[in-house]
Amino acid sequence: MKKLILIAASALLVVALVATGVTIAWFTDAKETTNVFTAGDVSIRLLELNPEGEEIDVTDHSVQMDYGYVYPGRTVTKNTTVTNIGSENAYIAAEIVILDGDRDINSALSIPGSGSAATRLDEFFEGGIWGYGFTREISSEPHFITWSNDVCIIKYDTRMTDGFWINIFLKDVLESGTTTQLWDGFTFPEAWGNDEMLQCANLRISIKVFAAQASGFDCCEDAITTSFGEEFGIPG
Repeated sequence: MKKLILIAASALLVVALVATGVTIAWFTDAKETTNVFTAGDVSIRLLELNPEGEEIDVTDHSVQMDYGYVYPGRTVTKNTTVTNIGSENAYIAAEIVILDGDRDINSALSIPGSGSAATRLDEFFEGGIWGYGFTREISSEPHFITWSNDVCIIKYDTRMTDGFWINIFLKDVLESGTTTQLWDGFTFPEAWGNDEMLQCANLRISIKVFAAQASGFDCCEDAITTSFGEEFGIPG
């Protein structure tokens, strides 16, 4: 009887060891990770020279500058630059509006490829995006003339007869912390006579610059038109 009890106790001991072995066979580990997302921003600074040659920051407000009388051969220095001061890379676009009251400025200036006039706009403006030769592109959009150079694509609506409203899309992304120059200024050709100068008697040239995040877009035009909608673009 004592022998049987010993065997039973031994068997019970083995079972206990097996159960303990199963418990310590699991290898475990735990890790924790925290994902931090920081909001980026798109912000630009627009600088240009005033009539006294002083650099003016026109980023947050509209500035009107009066350059007085114009004459053949006069050069107006502007040195207009855009700086990406935000944390995100951005596409840059601009609207340039050129008007002269009731005058027919289209007879003095012309868009390349749009017809004959005394001076093409890419000969009137100097430097920056205008400092490269333009090539006419075939546009699928009716009434639009599109041409480009190494740095930008420019669109003009041929239905405008009282001036020019030009859309400019810079091809390259403007990286955070970098600057690009839109132009040096403009020159009234020495060959202009009374007829051409009269068309510029009340010349007004304005510019509005737009910036949109580069991430998620394949080109500047898509980024700008998607981001700003009707706020950007040739009216009508």
